[in-house]
Amino acid sequence: MDNPSADIQIENKDMDNSKLYLMEIITSSICYELMETKSKTIVIDILMKPRQALNALLDVGERAALLFDSKTRNFEGMFTITDFLVILDLYYDRKCTEEDINEKSIQS
Repeated sequence: MDNPSADIQIENKDMDNSKLYLMEIITSSICYELMETKSKTIVIDILMKPRQALNALLDVGERAALLFDSKTRNFEGMFTITDFLVILDLYYDRKCTEEDINEKSIQS
């Protein structure tokens, strides 16, 4: 593939070498070349229970997922394995039982 922006020469003495190198890569590459070839996007509803969300992440081999609010139809953030551990720590501090943990959703 020919890329017309590949001919752009960056000449700015005020910029350091790392910025110039990054600009050179960006201007000489097509965005699809920078993406992983086998990437997955996982979306989890905020009404899902944390344990179910963790199992979903582990089943597909990912470490993070987008959080989606199905009521407002907006993305609310990210859910990671670290978030699950923080939730467990919070429940431990509150002396919650396993039944309490299984009843809560990510939203709560």
